[in-house]
Amino acid sequence: MALKIAGRALGLSVASVGLGGAWMYEKDEGTRRAFKMYGSFAPIVMSYRALELKHSLQRPPSDEDADRDWNVLHQKFADEVLHTIRSLKGFYVKYGQVLAGRPDVLPDIYVENLRTLEDAVQEVVCSSLGVKDISEVFSEFSVAPVGSASIGQVHKARLKSTGEVVAVKVKYPDAETLFRTDMKTARGFCRIFAPEQLIMFDEIERQFMGEFDYRREAQQMERVRVNMLPFRNLVEIPKPIMDFTTREVLVMQFMEGKKLYDAIKEYGEKYAARQGKTFKDLERETRQRILQEGMPPKYAGPSAPQIERYRRALAVKNALLNAPLRAYNATLSLLLPISYAKSWRLPLFEASIPPNTARIMDTLMRVHGHQAGNVLLLLDGRLGLIDYGQVKELTDKERLHLCEVIRGLMTKDKKALKDLAIASGYKSKYFDEDVIYNMTRFALDTDGPEVTGGLNFQQFMDDQYRRDPWTDTDASIIMPVRTALMLRGIGLMLNHPVAVTDCWGPIAEDQLAKQRERSSGGGGGSGGGGSRGL
Repeated sequence: MALKIAGRALGLSVASVGLGGAWMYEKDEGTRRAFKMYGSFAPIVMSYRALELKHSLQRPPSDEDADRDWNVLHQKFADEVLHTIRSLKGFYVKYGQVLAGRPDVLPDIYVENLRTLEDAVQEVVCSSLGVKDISEVFSEFSVAPVGSASIGQVHKARLKSTGEVVAVKVKYPDAETLFRTDMKTARGFCRIFAPEQLIMFDEIERQFMGEFDYRREAQQMERVRVNMLPFRNLVEIPKPIMDFTTREVLVMQFMEGKKLYDAIKEYGEKYAARQGKTFKDLERETRQRILQEGMPPKYAGPSAPQIERYRRALAVKNALLNAPLRAYNATLSLLLPISYAKSWRLPLFEASIPPNTARIMDTLMRVHGHQAGNVLLLLDGRLGLIDYGQVKELTDKERLHLCEVIRGLMTKDKKALKDLAIASGYKSKYFDEDVIYNMTRFALDTDGPEVTGGLNFQQFMDDQYRRDPWTDTDASIIMPVRTALMLRGIGLMLNHPVAVTDCWGPIAEDQLAKQRERSSGGGGGSGGGGSRGL
């Protein structure tokens, strides 16, 4: 009898939860998005976890068999993941863009899909700028966006007042409300499926929420632009136009160029074709080599000046070889009717001029972090750095703490890194010195097999978390960690692997030396935490 009563009670409870959930699904947008996210991603995560468990209990006959099992899941779920992210937008698009920059972490098919994320508007613009018609501000306004991102999209336009070509960034309606809901949902999802990643959510949410006021982004962009003036021969930052910038609309200088990945892919396709391959083949070979041999050693190829001399030599060669061809074709045009001249023209010679990847990587390491989708290769060869919704400014104390951490990594001082972690608020069950060292090195230096032991990203995180579960960390270091991860991803994309401490280490030592001078009465005020140093 008791079992029957319990069964009825359970049935009524399930029914009430189901009815309540159905009502919330109909009435609450956040609940609908949570249902959609869990309904799509939870079965996918469980499928991967199940295969991982199966392989741990019964090892496949060979690595090829194991890869085949994983590829079945990749092919099955990659499109579904992309479709879900696109439909949810917001936080999910932003996180997808970050992951797209790490081809060493995700399978090829996921990376290819996620890279597509890096790509009633006029009413929003008019309402935000306080005009009745968009022609009052812009003489031209492209309806089709030239780019899209997590919370808005970008249109090319021309200012009526000055004739200047500008980029107009327009925020999606309700983007902020949906983003807050998404963060709450993602936090709950990680609590169940990836508890080791929970500690980063507070800081990430705090940084993401700064994106929703474009006036703040414009101020950050202008400050970074001024800080970058010493590097203006290498990089360009768009100048915001404050008179036409509001919370929902950001108008800025338009920069002509290609996304860095697209420019690299364009050259890569030509290079691969000469070898009878495709660019995708080259990416796959690089990924397989990393899996088999580990992360490649630090780049030791030609320097940026050497590559630049080679590029100029190729340009001169093109010009010399094409001079007689151009003269011949021009003569034909003068002597023959156009219809005949076209059929007799000779094609121009074109040597494929490679991008100066050494200079690109060196520049990015010096001016710090942008994901690949926000780096443009401009027509003049410089880099254009766009999107300043997330800018982390470190206090002097935070900046010097980061310098101490970088020095600890350089000297492999595990005790110093443990002390620094505890002093900054890190908490874990055992305060395991090796786990702290491994995670710090993984986060801020390199993720090669010498750190991960050959495990993939998630397996490594799971392993370290099992050894010593952590519950809290220093919030100020989250965004530098994100920067370091993105820089390493770009380095792999450019076939120019980097260890972050190789570049940041000398900067850290210099800043710490200056701090010692100040502390000993050597003069000088405290340094700012701007964009040119750690």
